[in-house]
Amino acid sequence: MLLLSACAVPAHAQEEAHPFVDTKNVMLWSGVAVAHALDCNSTWKMLDQGYGREVELPTSLAQSRTQMTLFSIGVVGAQIGGSYMLHRIGWHRAERWTSAVHATATGATAFHNYALK
Repeated sequence: MLLLSACAVPAHAQEEAHPFVDTKNVMLWSGVAVAHALDCNSTWKMLDQGYGREVELPTSLAQSRTQMTLFSIGVVGAQIGGSYMLHRIGWHRAERWTSAVHATATGATAFHNYALK
């Protein structure tokens, strides 16, 4: 039985093992949350200034501040859940990279919206 549990996680992943809730993960999840908050704010600003409709989300969702906020909270929660699944199977690099890419892509979208004149 011990042999099976040792084989379940790749050897390189065992070396990189860390607690799930550590400083790096908390910083990455915070980055995702801040990026989504900026994206919500920039989308509402864009819509308020009359730039048409949101193309990535249904217009009804983007125009409702409550729905958009709840949607963003759900997406951040899904990111943390996905990180947990990757952590559990020993994919620690992917666990961190997915959060970093998510925060970067969402932040880039927010800055694009803010840059519209």
